[in-house]
Amino acid sequence: MWPPLSNHLREIIRSDDLTRLNNELSQHPPLDQKELNRCLIFATSEASIETIDDLVRWGAKMTEESFYAVIDRGDPALLQLMVENGWDVNFTEYGPTALE
Repeated sequence: MWPPLSNHLREIIRSDDLTRLNNELSQHPPLDQKELNRCLIFATSEASIETIDDLVRWGAKMTEESFYAVIDRGDPALLQLMVENGWDVNFTEYGPTALE
């Protein structure tokens, strides 16, 4: 697993403050892909659907950790969001499919 997120990013994601999140993500240099993916892992268990949606729009990708966080959360709206953004619920790389 990657290093944990900074407290600063955790606080922004946990607060669901989309303005601050978008300001942070638009900074130069931008967050690298690994950092964006860590944000998504944290957000899938801690944040609103809107915050998760923003992270996906900024390019955060599903990883094994975020896959399991989405499944553990069990929120149909989150599952729908991930499918709408290209997540294949029949994907088996991490074990059983999301539907199983």
